[in-house]
Parts: sequence; C-alpha cells; structure tokens
Amino acid sequence: YAVWSANNPTPKAGELDIPDVTNDVPVTSIEAKQYVNNASLKNVTTPLYLRSIGQRAFMGCTSLEKLTITAARSYDDLSPVSVTVGQNAFSGCSSLDTVYIAAEIDNLGQSAFQNCAKLKKIVFLGDGAIDYGASAFYRCGYANGTGELKVYMSSAFQTANAALIADLKRWNTQLKIIEKVDVVPVEGGSISIGALNTENLAANNRRLAI
Repeated sequence: YAVWSANNPTPKAGELDIPDVTNDVPVTSIEAKQYVNNASLKNVTTPLYLRSIGQRAFMGCTSLEKLTITAARSYDDLSPVSVTVGQNAFSGCSSLDTVYIAAEIDNLGQSAFQNCAKLKKIVFLGDGAIDYGASAFYRCGYANGTGELKVYMSSAFQTANAALIADLKRWNTQLKIIEKVDVVPVEGGSISIGALNTENLAANNRRLAI
C-alpha cells in the first residue's frame, strides 16, 4: 500500500484529487503534515482506498474551500473499510465551507476541524457511530457570513451519535440539523438522496458526471 507523502508534488490551480492508485499500488493514507499551511489548496478529494489521514495533514490550509472524503473501499474486493481522520487534520482551514464525510469514517481525531471559521455545511453520509476526539468541530462556522452551520445527517446517525451532536450544538449556537432521507446503494458506496439531491450524488461518486 502507498502513502501520499512529501514525495508527491503540490497540485497546481489549487485542485487536489489524490489518485486511487500510484505505480500500480493503492493509495491508502495521507502522510501527517503533508500539506500543512499550504495556502494554494482550494479543493481536496481523497482516494477511493483511503484508510487514514495523518495528523495535521491539511492544518492551516487557509484557501481550502471544499473537502470530499469519498466512500472508502478495500483494494482487494471493494468491501467497505474504516477510515481515521487524524488529530488537527483540517484545523485552521479558515476558508473551508463544505465538508462531505463518507460513511466509512469511524474516527475523527481531536480538533480535526477546529477553527474552520467559514464552514457552512457538513454532510454525514453514513448512519453508524463515529468515535471522535474533543473539540472536533470547535468554533466552526462562526464567521461564515450568516453564522448558521447546516449539518445533514440521517435519523439513524442522530441516534448513534448523540454525544457528537451535543458537542456540535455546544460549539455552534446557530446549528441547523437537516435530516436526509433514503439511503440507496450504488456502485462505489452507499449514498443518500433527498435533501442533497444531485449534489450528494456527485460528492460521493467521484466518477459520476451530472
């Protein structure tokens, strides 16, 4: 398995779509501190076979606006795998306004999204419980223009993650939870339709053109 590390070039035009495979080897992790304080990144999409994002991998990427953590799959049989987002992985990404979090993510490190001041929307695509560290979403969305942080999740996710939701509410006084509906299986992972419509389809299916 390959690690996306400092040996890989910094993307041009601010677009980082990390390949699923490099040199015939699946990319399963992003190295700690790989893009820390990179001011040019604007859009990041993770690889299909991702297992982990290292600590502080994107911390302080002040131009990053959109993050899509895609549905993760095993390279051998395309079965779902667990994904860990490291401590402070995206903290201080002060321009980040949209985060899509795949169902396979089951661990968010401490302060993973701390101080993402302009965050407007978080989409949890799964239904299962997430193990999360303290202050994972501390001070998110307070400077996004409206102060309102919209969080999309299923009713099952709400039930399984009561403590996480309480934390979100504690740190974000204008939190608005929007329930998404009807999870349907498609090639490349399970997605939700309804409230998110085609935007959600495109977010969780990297090869889908709409």
